[in-house]
Amino acid sequence: MITEQQMRAIVQHQLEGTRHFLVDVEVRPGDKVVVEVDDPQAITLEQWVQLNRAIRAELDAQGLDCELQVSSPGMGRPSRSLRSMPSTSAGWWW
Repeated sequence: MITEQQMRAIVQHQLEGTRHFLVDVEVRPGDKVVVEVDDPQAITLEQWVQLNRAIRAELDAQGLDCELQVSSPGMGRPSRSLRSMPSTSAGWWW
């Protein structure tokens, strides 16, 4: 069984050198792992595919088996990170 701490370390490692940042990791019953990643700009479909494959490869290399879901915060679950809030020229984001 994978822990949240293990998953955070794996994701942070895969995000090194990118503008992307980790918003949240949730380990659910049945070894289902939900990872939320965001970016100040946007994340392309190709980048999502690359990130998902890189995380999966690292999980496989460590012998960690889980159901993996990688996404960004959405309408149903808004971001809890100030980094992902849009800003205006004045710097306010509400």
